[in-house]
Amino acid sequence: MVNELKGMRALLQRWDEEDVGDDRIYPVFRGRRGHVNIDGSPDGPSVTFTPGQPQFEEALEPGVRDLVLTLVALGGVTYSSCEGHPGDGPGTTFSGRHVGLLPRGPEQERQLSELISSVLSGLDHSPTVVVELRKEQLRDAEDILYSLDLCFRPTTDDWARYSRALEPAYEAVLDGLRQQLGLLR
Repeated sequence: MVNELKGMRALLQRWDEEDVGDDRIYPVFRGRRGHVNIDGSPDGPSVTFTPGQPQFEEALEPGVRDLVLTLVALGGVTYSSCEGHPGDGPGTTFSGRHVGLLPRGPEQERQLSELISSVLSGLDHSPTVVVELRKEQLRDAEDILYSLDLCFRPTTDDWARYSRALEPAYEAVLDGLRQQLGLLR
């Protein structure tokens, strides 16, 4: 899969800045199905915020917020996240939970990959949710970089079954990453 992100090099450059020099307030809405973006719709446009922007935490969906903040505390640059959402009705597909990371270079890619993979290797795997780390391409008009996408992939078409199995898997990953964070400090 190839994701697109305009200005990804600029995002990497300004990620650690406390004052990014952008005091504009962007609209952030939560739609009826929980999507957080500019208009709250399932396919709505979104803004990628940095931790130095006041709307960073507000723009994170609640079901993935703690994971994103933990990955940021571990040094990660997140460019995309989704808590997972049910489809619009019977027979429609739903989206699974995920967080996209943009490594700052090959060394950080290796470090994050090893750290996250070590957490995932200790999980009790659910038959309904497969937690995996994928290396994907991320591109904009000028560049192609690689991302690491932490995915909670559903193995069922049943949203209720997926969402019941999702929370224990999510908590296990979050606990494992928080333990790693404690070891690194």
